[in-house]
Amino acid sequence: MQRIFFIDFDGTITRKDVCEAMVENLRRTGGRRLTIYGKCEISTEECANRTFRLFRAGLEDLDVLLDTIAIDRQNSRTLLITAVQRAILYILSDGYDYIIEYILKKHNLRVEYFSNKLIYNDGFAIYCPLHNPECGICGTCKSTLMTRLNRKAARLYTSATELRTCAPPPPPIWYLPRKTFGILPQ
Repeated sequence: MQRIFFIDFDGTITRKDVCEAMVENLRRTGGRRLTIYGKCEISTEECANRTFRLFRAGLEDLDVLLDTIAIDRQNSRTLLITAVQRAILYILSDGYDYIIEYILKKHNLRVEYFSNKLIYNDGFAIYCPLHNPECGICGTCKSTLMTRLNRKAARLYTSATELRTCAPPPPPIWYLPRKTFGILPQ
């Protein structure tokens, strides 16, 4: 039976949520955090674009920050094991392509990923090509992607415990604890 693994990026491949690190390190002094996103009151796109207005930073500043982000060695080792076991692995992230690409490249990891697009033009913004218009909350609708990427009769696994209740339900799936994802089921 084919196995497909869907893993998150922030806090799974990386030890720290990189989007949180951006907010902590790149916002100007006195900038207030938005706390309403997790309540499904505004979309990922609206929350990120509002937050980016608080930043006083450019791509160079982001690159310096990204160079400090550690990866979880156990979970990144899983990426290699998955390839050897001929399972399929995708990163599904509500984070940003620029960050994922930067960190994967830095650590010589090759994994197909799906995420929001980070745009820089004298300031940061995001574009969410993988949102679900029926829901409109998540920038990257993981449930929709899991359904789309599923192969017939595949057994699906995920580390994404934050599948939002406002999204369509994902296909039947096995949940793997995020911090023990490094131990793959046979």
